[in-house]
Amino acid sequence: MSNLEYSISYPDQSLESAQSIAKEALGDFATSPNFLANLETAFGNDLDFEKAAELAAAWGTGDFSDLPGIEVRPSNEINGAMGAFSTDTNTIYFSEEYLSANAGSGEAVAAVWLEEIGHFVDSVVNSQDAAGDEGDILSRLVRGDELSGLELELLKSEDDSAVIVLDGVEVAIEMNTLPGDGATIEETIDPAFDEDQFTFTGRAGDIVTLGVDNRLDAAGRLSLTLLNPDSSELNSISFTSGDPEISSIELPSNGTYTVIVDGENLATGEYTLGLSNLSQDSTTQLSGDRATAIGNIDPIFDEDTFTFGGRAGDIITLGADNRLDDSGRLSLTLLNPDSSELNSISFTSGDPEITRIELPSNGTYTVIVDGESLSTGEYTLGLSNLRQDSTTQLSGDGATASANIDSIFDEDTFTFRGRAGDIITLGADNRLDDSGRLSLTLLNPDSSELNSISFTSGDPEITRIELPSNGTYTVIVDSESLATGEYTLGLSNLREDSATAILEDGAAINGVIDPIFDEDTFTFIGKTGDIISLVADNRLDDFGSLSLTLLNPDGSELNSTSFTTGDPEISSIELPSNGTYTVIVDGSDTNTGEYTLSTFGLSSQDPTGTNRGDNLQGTSSGNNINGRGGNDRINGVGGNDTLNGGAGNDTLNGGPGRDSLSGGSGNDRLNGDAGNDNLNGGGGRDTLSGGGGNDTLRGGGGNDNLLGGGGNDRLDGNAGNDNLNGGGGRDTLSGGGGNDTLRGASGNDNLIGGGGRDELLGGGGNDRLTGSAGNDTLTGGRGRDRFIYETNRRFRRADFGVDIITDFVVGQDDIVLDKTTFTSLESRVGNRLIANDFAIITDNASAATSNAEIVYNSSNGSLFYNANGSDAGFGGGGRFAILTNEPELSRTDFIVQN
Repeated sequence: MSNLEYSISYPDQSLESAQSIAKEALGDFATSPNFLANLETAFGNDLDFEKAAELAAAWGTGDFSDLPGIEVRPSNEINGAMGAFSTDTNTIYFSEEYLSANAGSGEAVAAVWLEEIGHFVDSVVNSQDAAGDEGDILSRLVRGDELSGLELELLKSEDDSAVIVLDGVEVAIEMNTLPGDGATIEETIDPAFDEDQFTFTGRAGDIVTLGVDNRLDAAGRLSLTLLNPDSSELNSISFTSGDPEISSIELPSNGTYTVIVDGENLATGEYTLGLSNLSQDSTTQLSGDRATAIGNIDPIFDEDTFTFGGRAGDIITLGADNRLDDSGRLSLTLLNPDSSELNSISFTSGDPEITRIELPSNGTYTVIVDGESLSTGEYTLGLSNLRQDSTTQLSGDGATASANIDSIFDEDTFTFRGRAGDIITLGADNRLDDSGRLSLTLLNPDSSELNSISFTSGDPEITRIELPSNGTYTVIVDSESLATGEYTLGLSNLREDSATAILEDGAAINGVIDPIFDEDTFTFIGKTGDIISLVADNRLDDFGSLSLTLLNPDGSELNSTSFTTGDPEISSIELPSNGTYTVIVDGSDTNTGEYTLSTFGLSSQDPTGTNRGDNLQGTSSGNNINGRGGNDRINGVGGNDTLNGGAGNDTLNGGPGRDSLSGGSGNDRLNGDAGNDNLNGGGGRDTLSGGGGNDTLRGGGGNDNLLGGGGNDRLDGNAGNDNLNGGGGRDTLSGGGGNDTLRGASGNDNLIGGGGRDELLGGGGNDRLTGSAGNDTLTGGRGRDRFIYETNRRFRRADFGVDIITDFVVGQDDIVLDKTTFTSLESRVGNRLIANDFAIITDNASAATSNAEIVYNSSNGSLFYNANGSDAGFGGGGRFAILTNEPELSRTDFIVQN
């Protein structure tokens, strides 16, 4: 039985007619001079052109044997779709209900079948699913439909994927359906086929609108009919030369609904069908304070729905930036969780805003944006001041947060954790346009006001306020009227929780004094009897004055210096008890500039960084150092160190010993130095160098550079387009995701490309090269190299791609085939290929009908897996490599493993 034959108990006249129509269209399409250009339009520029050419050759000669088989299923088994395709089963599924409704319309069924063939073609010519509904694009191109730029953009933005359960097994599909709220489909009415059918999945209680943009010739008339899941009529609009619309119909049950668009008599031309307001499945969620969402108003969809989670007492503002054409008018309606109206703004050609509305209860609130009559264009909806759920947290002393004031969001909320007795300063660096004015309000944990600064065009500051209790404090930054622009809010002197840094004996820490933060706090752990000294290297501008204050663990003052333009110093003070001591560095008035604080006489301890850029030094005994925020430089010196850069672009040097280095976020440089080190780049574009020893390097997110150095190293690029170099030793390199470059260098290395289009360079030594997924380029280099093909499961083209092997040397290198992947091989594990398993041909077309399983085209270097022998097609196999130097391969150049 060929793939195009099917055995069903259902009348199949429409499928037989569709098969004839589609095959003829595919044949014409394949022989068109624009075949490859059309495939690029549907599937992108990274498609496999050789596989595409193979399809063209087969279809152009009437050979459709490689197309997937067909199964007819109830619509509810395939997610309510008219048709679907699964790469997991290599099968096209048709809806039984759709075939019944279109039993006399082979053209309509052919259009759906061609779309699913498009999904199949994507799985052949691309290693990853192309963006959007590539099947619909191909179907239209095959049928000769012209696609406008906007139509193409809409199709490429659709998500037509789903996971369904067939016969108890999860199966991924791509499908033909009206996918949800805001969906549109372009179709044509002609004298032969004057009725089209569509389906969508709805839920009980959804209130939907269906609209048609009628572009039929000569004022042709259209009708709309909406059928329930049981095929009974729910609503209809009779023939009209205008745009028929079924408005705000509540769906009575869960299930698959059918829409019929009918043209009267001999009406011809195009139309667009649109579906909106599948409320329960497709409303847009506004996530947190200052959330925004861009919406579109057009003649079909003139009402959009959004939701957000709010709490009783939240005081929120909703605003829409109206960019509708021709001064189009918008309205806003805010509904309570019980769907009653809380507030609304009627139609306005300006920017509608619902301002400072207190939410009465916890729950999900709904926002409806409506456009008046035929208004069209875009708008941006914004939500601000969900205080309890979405405020910005200021984390510790010296914390800053940059924010923006605009005509939609004119009030921002921040929180921080404070303790009774903390003496804090809040300041805002006001950069609003046109001398815009800001105010600051500080609220206690019980929401009562602790302090405030009224509107000022300068920099508002709440100075040295003592916090009365432990808890979460709230800061509100407000702008006057329509002020717009940016500002930076800063918090300083949370002494007990958020000291700037932990001081260590002999360590020097840099600090900054500025108009917002004019007092810095440090701590150190001291012991009874320690005799310590503190000194600040004063580099403030204009001979600015500094003072030092030393506090006991109980907060009482132990010693202090007065303000001086020189270097303040506390000398030879004996500590009275064990505990955490506090050092306060203060600048006088509006002094600005830098200083360096040094501590002497303390017992050894691990330094900790600040939220600024620190220079931290370990000791010879091994340290645990955390850089925290800022661009830090951390040196482990000797011993087995643990260094964590934290946020910022950090430089970490492990030094001798078995060190563990973590870059954290930012673009970091990690150097392991001597010893068996463990380096983890984290986020950002990182550079990792293992140095001597057997090291483990992990790039993390971002495009990273990893150098193993001496020793037997393990390098893992993880996500991003990474560059891995093993250096000396027997190294293992794994690219992970992205388009990576792996260089084994000297030694017997193991290179594994991972996902993406990777380049593997073995270098010197006897290397193992595994391209994995994607179309990879493999170069063994010097030595006896092995090119590995294994996936721990049956062969799938998507698991390999087509690799380029550049320098295979007969009698020296080997191609290793894993029998769990190449399951049809008769050759025994551990041996070379037997004669029956290998054949040489001189044209690609002969590969699929060869008696052998491994087929080599000596004229172009292509290597095929022909899983079904002489039967038509490759039986799930296909080309998996091209040897560009076209060596004279024989069966003895292959090894079978398991």
